Amino acid sequence: MRISILLLFSLALLLTSSVCGDDKDAVKKEKLSKIPPLTFVGSLEGEIVHVEGGDRLVLKTKEIVPQWVSNSAAQAGAAGRVNNLVNLRSNTGGGGTFVPKEQIKDIPLNLSPDLKVRIMYTTASDNKKDTNTKSKKSKATKEKELAEKDPDYKLGGSAGTKSQLAKGQWVRVAVGRNNDLVNPQIYGMVVFVIREGK
Repeated sequence: MRISILLLFSLALLLTSSVCGDDKDAVKKEKLSKIPPLTFVGSLEGEIVHVEGGDRLVLKTKEIVPQWVSNSAAQAGAAGRVNNLVNLRSNTGGGGTFVPKEQIKDIPLNLSPDLKVRIMYTTASDNKKDTNTKSKKSKATKEKELAEKDPDYKLGGSAGTKSQLAKGQWVRVAVGRNNDLVNPQIYGMVVFVIREGK
């Protein structure tokens, strides 16, 4: 009887330790990807205003928004100013139209922990390297070598790091949303640096 109880106890202990081991692996994977998988929702283009420790980015973007212009404001001349004031006071304006207006916004973005940075411009030294290396390798072998050196080469440009992001750079950011029903958030997934600051 004691042997069977001891055997059952050791079996329960063995099962518990194996389950805990699986939990530790799951916790490690969870720490690596701190956010749920992201779904691409669009891209933003603008100038970097501020980079906060590699986790957050503030972009200055320009967008076109419709602005309402009343017909009385469009017809305001020297004599029309008086009529315009009368129309505004009596609120009997004769209609109007929407016209496009440029608006500048500062948009803060959280950066994904596995953010990819791509440098899209080339320098003079990069151009010299490309012209000096004339190889007759097939397209398939070139792509294979590129994939070994840079797994994200199909995104274009060359690989960069978060530390290369700086104020004044013109960038395009691919934005993604997590599929969390309770707390959906927007993250920057890929930052394409188009040109350096002035």
